Amino acid sequence: MIRALAASGSWPAWAETAAALMCRANPALLPFLIAADAASRHYVALCLAALPFPRDEQRPALQRLAHVIAVHPRRRLLTDLWGYDLGAPRLLRRLEPAPFSSRGAYHELACALGDPLRRSAFARAGDDLSADHIGNLLHAAPDTLRRFHPEAVARVGDGLLAYLFETLRGGQAAAEHERDEESGSGTPREFGEDDADRRKSDVNQEEAHDAYGEERPMHGRCRDSGSADDGCGAPSPGDRAILRRLNQIARLKQDLNNLVATALKDHPFPEPPGPPDQRFQPIRTITAMKRAGLTFRNCLGRPALWGAALRGEQTFMIMTNPTPLIVGLARDRLTGVWSLDRIAGPRNRPAGVEATRSVIEAFSRIGVRRRPTDAFLFVGRP
Repeated sequence: MIRALAASGSWPAWAETAAALMCRANPALLPFLIAADAASRHYVALCLAALPFPRDEQRPALQRLAHVIAVHPRRRLLTDLWGYDLGAPRLLRRLEPAPFSSRGAYHELACALGDPLRRSAFARAGDDLSADHIGNLLHAAPDTLRRFHPEAVARVGDGLLAYLFETLRGGQAAAEHERDEESGSGTPREFGEDDADRRKSDVNQEEAHDAYGEERPMHGRCRDSGSADDGCGAPSPGDRAILRRLNQIARLKQDLNNLVATALKDHPFPEPPGPPDQRFQPIRTITAMKRAGLTFRNCLGRPALWGAALRGEQTFMIMTNPTPLIVGLARDRLTGVWSLDRIAGPRNRPAGVEATRSVIEAFSRIGVRRRPTDAFLFVGRP
């Protein structure tokens, strides 16, 4: 029977032996296990994961399970095995076709389905959910599940979504402050205006569904009004726009690096040290960095480099005269001091001696030195 189940290719290694023991106790169960659809396989695996792990204790439980698993109401059986309600078994249709390769993944699935807030998020998180997606839903903070669309949380994860949101919010606040200073309208607001705006946003709670892209979750709503900082109440119009944009991008199911690049493509990098003269043009966004990578045919489009630029650990400038060059600066994490990191021409080719000396002298005038550990500034990093 183990060979028959293994030959079907439908069961992970951890469940094959237990399924074979059930078939020995009830031979009529073998055709059901071999021909089971994806949701039924996940249901059986979820039942097996709830049994005691030691073989001595598991065998009697498997014998009892063999006679009821195909005829007992599924929701009631899962409740009896796990000790709490896991919701409607039809939710298992949203999982990827193949059963999970680890027993622990079904424990995380049971924990997620046992919580009403996460079960509601699970039902709206899309199809073909993997064990990693279940883990993202399980470990996400409740405020994140209320703020973002569940599919975005499942695909991307709590930490990255929060980072993108706060980064975009900070860039938006900086841009608004800069516009106020340029227009001269940056005067203090009258007392009570902030409270009035907050009450106005709290009155129309139905507008909050725009932040999710669909209807709001039915469970775990906050009773107290508040701002988007704590995940309660209606977000501000600016936060709603950021949330809608992130939800749309995250649900495209693209690579995480591409997701970050898409979300922050026009977000300015942290302020670099001022260019020494007009020959140097700072690269301030991911879009400009990728464009420079295509122009110079080098590695500036790699996620590792623009990720470091987003964190303020590196910055890059284009030198146009007399020779087109890319100049890279690196910031020491301990001291915060900037130093020359690389000088390269097109295709990462080494810069000439005169051009290198000119760059070093120009940056030394503004207090940026080459790395002290280098005998000479290396040029052109692959």
